[in-house]
Amino acid sequence: AQVKRIIRILKITVISFTLLVALAAFEAYKSMNEPKSAEPEFLQPARTPEKKEWNFEPYLTSPEIYMSNMRVDKLEALSKALETNKTVVEINIVDSLFGIRGMRALCEALKSNRRTSRVNLRRDGIDDDDVKLLAEVL
Repeated sequence: AQVKRIIRILKITVISFTLLVALAAFEAYKSMNEPKSAEPEFLQPARTPEKKEWNFEPYLTSPEIYMSNMRVDKLEALSKALETNKTVVEINIVDSLFGIRGMRALCEALKSNRRTSRVNLRRDGIDDDDVKLLAEVL
């Protein structure tokens, strides 16, 4: 009875080992057919998404606009739309990180758009230079 038990355990072990070898062979075959990269994926440069085109025209029909999560490209697009807009009087931008480049774009728009006279920026990560730039325009 003990011998039969040992033989049965050995059969199970052989079957398990055979399955592991077959699985390893399959993984090796699969990886041979995949294109090789010079570097591992985590070392490759991040894929940049295509530049999104923003359309702010629907927002520019009201005297007040409220925006949040504005990044530089989005703020630049809004600024471009504001340059010729004669409706918007107040701009509210909160929780955004657009830095000096975004602030310059906004200021350029406000120079040509004299109708917009109030700009409220909250939690936008702006510094003293950004505030000075905006104060000169307003």
